[in-house]
Amino acid sequence: MLFKFCLLFACLAVAYGTSTKILVNNKVWVTVPVDARKAAGWQCTACGVLYNVVMVAEDLAAGPLTAALETACAATGPAAVVCEALVPFVVGAVEQYGKKLTHDQLCKKIIKAC
Repeated sequence: MLFKFCLLFACLAVAYGTSTKILVNNKVWVTVPVDARKAAGWQCTACGVLYNVVMVAEDLAAGPLTAALETACAATGPAAVVCEALVPFVVGAVEQYGKKLTHDQLCKKIIKAC
């Protein structure tokens, strides 16, 4: 009985202690406390949400843009952890590309999602 309890506890610890590394911009790995199977889908969801905010608020300075992106991430529910990890990269992309930033550039080339 004690063995079964220890095994169950170990499985739960592994399930809740899982983290995944996400490659961003071909050179940076971001670690998020999410299972790898969920991270890919949440990364794509987060990218869509972040891009929509950028299109509305692209003329904002870095500080207000970061705040707007973080607020949008909070509304994504369980994907918020992944979304918030991507915010600095989105702000950097907006500063680099400005109004020329496309959905494909952000989601496929920079964030590597979808």
